[in-house]
Amino acid sequence: MTTAKRIKIFPADRQRMEDVIAFANDPELKKDRFVAELLYIASQKMRVFGYNFLNGFTEAPSGMTTTLDDMSNQAVRALYRSRVNDHLVLDKTQKEVIDLFHSITPRRLLVSAPTSYGKTFLMREIVFMNRERYKNILLVFPTVALLLENARMMSAFVSENNLDYEIIKTVDSVENDENKKIFVFTPERALQLLATYPDLKIDFFFFDEVYKIDEDYCDYEFEDSEEGSSSQKTFDTEPQDFLNEDRGKTFRIALYLLAKSVDEYYLAGPNLKTNRFGNGMKRFLSLNCITVKEIDFEPTLRISVNAHGNKIEEFAPAFLPEHKPNALVPINTKVNDRIKDVVSYIDTKQYGKTLLYCMTPTKAIEYSNKLADNIGESSVFERFSDDFKSFIEHIR
Repeated sequence: MTTAKRIKIFPADRQRMEDVIAFANDPELKKDRFVAELLYIASQKMRVFGYNFLNGFTEAPSGMTTTLDDMSNQAVRALYRSRVNDHLVLDKTQKEVIDLFHSITPRRLLVSAPTSYGKTFLMREIVFMNRERYKNILLVFPTVALLLENARMMSAFVSENNLDYEIIKTVDSVENDENKKIFVFTPERALQLLATYPDLKIDFFFFDEVYKIDEDYCDYEFEDSEEGSSSQKTFDTEPQDFLNEDRGKTFRIALYLLAKSVDEYYLAGPNLKTNRFGNGMKRFLSLNCITVKEIDFEPTLRISVNAHGNKIEEFAPAFLPEHKPNALVPINTKVNDRIKDVVSYIDTKQYGKTLLYCMTPTKAIEYSNKLADNIGESSVFERFSDDFKSFIEHIR
């Protein structure tokens, strides 16, 4: 007689397994039938079905399962299947978000999750599951571009599911009638809606990029400017600085008024950490009885190159070929010069597509301008085609 030993999986172990799955999603590796089967099984067992969706596995790869295995897979998929789209399956943590929202009282939830996690996808799940209860829905996005993109998505969502909602993008097009409505607005338009129709009852609202309301969230520990100051916010050079500051106030006012008048809502933002919230944000969460759900899952394999110290420090999954952990490369002391060093470092390593994370929108604009001013010095620029160089010059 033998006894089975139960092995506890810690978060770090789970993240490592997810990194392995992400690494093995290389198109060349997936040509091997056995690798494809292994990817499918691993995604099923870890309840990260998004990888199977990306691999084109709406069901198990043909010929790989026995009858019992197939029944087990079907049962698991049925449990996690999207209510909105039968072809999509929620990952484990996504289902946890949906279940948590419907289990708490009041139904007020803040979700912190990485970019591309599917926060707006989960919003559509919530709307669909409460379509009989929610007559008027307000979706708030930080920019007009996101507003238009999500308005198109919501139009398709309503059409494909035969829902009787009208999609509204501007306050001028609002009709004061009894029809069910989904308002897709920026914070400014949300305020205009509340002022124009003070008696309008909103049953549910979704507020995206909620971290923008908290002026204390981003500290400036590493943001040493060209002038050498790292502790003060100055708005005396660029006109967009005043705009960003004013928009932060607009975000806060819109969220405050909505939270005071709407019973159920879902707030979302990327990579928020409650231990970094300012006092105002903490007070807002407490007074409004808002439950916080933090998701640490990284859906993509990521090599992190940190440049906020005096050296470039690289972090990558240990199993990557020729990986040398924590490689330190000296860089310039000023932040703007540092950014150029990081770009050159990434190019030398041939890491390909890259995201640069900045502390504030103002800093992102500042770094972009500095890179554009020095683009002729970059070896990356020289490898571009003449047409692409002309295009870059045109944009600049």
